[in-house]
Amino acid sequence: MIKLKHFTKLILTVSLMLAYSLSNFAQVSISHEGFESHPSAILELISTDKGLLIPRMSTSERDNMEDVLDSDAESLLIYNKDKKCFETYIGGEWHEFWCCDRPSQPDPISGASSPCANATGELYSVPEVSGATSYSWSVPSGWTITDGGSTSEITVTVGDVGDDGDITVSAENACGEGESRTLSLTVDKEKPDAPVAEDATDVEGDRFTANWQSVVGADHYLLDVSTCEDFSESDYVDGYEQNNVGDVTSHQVTDLEGETIYYYRVYAVNDCGTSEASNEIEVETVDLCFDPEPCEGMETVTFTYRGEEVTYRTTKGENGTCWMDRNLGAIEYDDDDSDTDEPSSYTDSDFYGHLFQWGRGDDGHQERNSPTSEANACVDTDTPGHNTFLRAATACNFDWR
Repeated sequence: MIKLKHFTKLILTVSLMLAYSLSNFAQVSISHEGFESHPSAILELISTDKGLLIPRMSTSERDNMEDVLDSDAESLLIYNKDKKCFETYIGGEWHEFWCCDRPSQPDPISGASSPCANATGELYSVPEVSGATSYSWSVPSGWTITDGGSTSEITVTVGDVGDDGDITVSAENACGEGESRTLSLTVDKEKPDAPVAEDATDVEGDRFTANWQSVVGADHYLLDVSTCEDFSESDYVDGYEQNNVGDVTSHQVTDLEGETIYYYRVYAVNDCGTSEASNEIEVETVDLCFDPEPCEGMETVTFTYRGEEVTYRTTKGENGTCWMDRNLGAIEYDDDDSDTDEPSSYTDSDFYGHLFQWGRGDDGHQERNSPTSEANACVDTDTPGHNTFLRAATACNFDWR
């Protein structure tokens, strides 16, 4: 380090030398070897291992000189550290005549502008910027960059609902950081909560209705039904392993076995994902086969129907009532008789019986394959004299007569 008094002597010596040289030659050459300056130059710096450092300052420091700048300061040179530019003062303004080229602004950012809360692995990227050596990203508070922070693509974990803000990126190189690009982000949706499953209703021998509470934000629901409490893969009811049942809060499960224990659970779903499973509900179907208790003193009733003698069993109803065990015209079912027909399903119409119009007798209109008509509706008698099933007409207030 040069001591202050030595440095002062050096400055005085150089100043005297310059004054002497200028007064005698009007030209100055500065070099190690003492070369003379070129005849065209008032000052020439000669070196093979040194350079020239002109004044370096920030933009604000440069602007502090405004009070002393006038027309005599034309061609004043500085180096602007903020802009990384050489600047000259001409015509009352500063002009850049060479700048270190910073990278340009990146193209628009690709990625979801409304991602799901707490989503992982979300990607945001920009095309490569010419001349960039790295990238600088920032994300909203509550978000986390998990990969690629200095590259043109990053992987992030999204914050909670309400952690809105901007994601920004700028390209960088040795000259500095270019203009940034911004994408506004809104976090207003998240994976739904697990539903609360409720007890089954309408439990029969081959079906029941599964029920659950609605979940805010759910688009639809998935239903599991199994014969095993732990929902083993091999024990799911056919078609009911996360079956999409739509945006409903109940669903009828059919084609089941009687006297069987089933379990069901529900998931809520939206664009952000699938919730955890609900609580599990146990339900037992009833016996498909039953032996009704006959009426006291009258186990069967025999009469003529459709020109033939028929016999129906009886079944005791509530409040002392007595009923036939099936509708008129229905096929008899007896699980103890292998020769008796059995229904193919609960929609087998042969076991429904005939369809009588109120007030009409046994004239054939009641059979399920009888002809139908609206043309002869609004008759004024209970015995129209034909076997046509009369459809309701507007003129009869939608009655058949």
